[in-house]
Amino acid sequence: MSRVLSSERDLVAVLSGLGARIHAGSRLADTLDAIANAVVEYLGFGVAAVNLRRPDGSFEVVAVAGSEEAARELLGTSMGKEEVFAEMSRADEWGTLRFIPHQRATTPRSNVWIPDLPISDDPDAWHPLDLLFAQLTAPGGELVGLLSVDVPDSGQLPDLIQRELLEALALQAGIAISSARLTEQVHAEREDLQREQARLAASEAAFRFSFDGSATGMALVSLNPAELGRFQRANDAFGRVLGYSSPELIQCPIDALIAAEDAGALRTALEQARDGALSDFRLECRFLRADDQQIWVCLTATVIDPGDARSRFLLIHSEDISDRRQREADLQHQASHDPLTGLPNRRLLLQRLDAAVSRAQRHGRTTTVLFCDLDGFKAVNDTFGHLVGDSVLQQAAGRLVEQVRSRDTVARLGGDEFVVLAEDLTPESAKMLSARISEAFSRPFDVIGYSLGVSTGLEAITASTPSGLAVLRAADEAMYRVKSSERSAGDQANPCA
Repeated sequence: MSRVLSSERDLVAVLSGLGARIHAGSRLADTLDAIANAVVEYLGFGVAAVNLRRPDGSFEVVAVAGSEEAARELLGTSMGKEEVFAEMSRADEWGTLRFIPHQRATTPRSNVWIPDLPISDDPDAWHPLDLLFAQLTAPGGELVGLLSVDVPDSGQLPDLIQRELLEALALQAGIAISSARLTEQVHAEREDLQREQARLAASEAAFRFSFDGSATGMALVSLNPAELGRFQRANDAFGRVLGYSSPELIQCPIDALIAAEDAGALRTALEQARDGALSDFRLECRFLRADDQQIWVCLTATVIDPGDARSRFLLIHSEDISDRRQREADLQHQASHDPLTGLPNRRLLLQRLDAAVSRAQRHGRTTTVLFCDLDGFKAVNDTFGHLVGDSVLQQAAGRLVEQVRSRDTVARLGGDEFVVLAEDLTPESAKMLSARISEAFSRPFDVIGYSLGVSTGLEAITASTPSGLAVLRAADEAMYRVKSSERSAGDQANPCA
């Protein structure tokens, strides 16, 4: 041996030195080198090799001490677990050590270096093909490696003290390997955590930069059931759209800023997102600005789920679409209203007539239809021109609107024909309305200096009315009967006309 152990105190000192050497390294590679070097320095073996067990069960030589030649041949070589366990089954048990005498050695063998030693006839002499190794086990009993030793300094098979020291070192080595692996795992996880924290910090900084600096309105809205719909964060662009500062919006429920007509739709979307039924949604709704003006806003929302129901939220992008909605409303109005008078046109009139027919059939509600035709209007166009005629039509539309209720409809069919829809009128009330209309047209029109008569045909929509078009035709026929009757009365009053 490299040291002569003359007393029990020397043995304790050696064991202490072994433990200190092995546990000095924090990295696994340092610990493995320390194990191999401790064998050579303290235990009287010329060569030591540490075989580390890999996840697939094989054993790889990862540390060699005592011989450069052995290191060159052994480092990086490996044995399969079946071959290792087959070797162990042929070994003699020396306590926790395993010894394979050269007589039972298999040739050729992988992962084995054969030293250049003389062969002696002494049965206690160390033979070049002898194998001695210790199992390295973790505290839980898991086999983590093998420690192979060779070339005893004495040239003899190891004595009892050497074996006991080797067993003690193997015990310490197994603990040290397990500890070093755990330390490396902790360091790796800590580095992963630090990298993840750095990534999250960079991501948060990038998000904050994009969020706060975006020209598009953006907001974070809570999906926590306890504060559903409350703003958690809003950028300046979102605040400008609504006329509030960002701090004023925080903790304010978003649906409190929505017009009553659209609040229900938004609330339903929020509840579905809270319950996981929606992962995103798009909604066009009316917001009430801080100055009480109403604007149209398109909300595009995406659910962000960090993994905790209480911290789930919506990332909302907003866009002021008031101009687009106004253009759409203008186009819709143009499609359904007369451009000269602004009254509903024939298309919208027929829709409202059909709706009135449906109400009458379902609920028995009666609607009176008055078909009005100006008398003598052709002469106005012929005498004064179409511009003056248009002015007369505009004034005529205004006089009709003045005589009806706000819920009634006055429409222009075309030319000098107008239609009035008035719900829930008794026959007497309908006649009174017709009389008021005639009285309104008896006043002179400013642009021509005289009045124009109006012929009015009345028709009621009842449960037996087949359609809106049918009642319109019936009212038109009634108007022509009135006009013919008035013409006949005029001819009789002025037979020379």
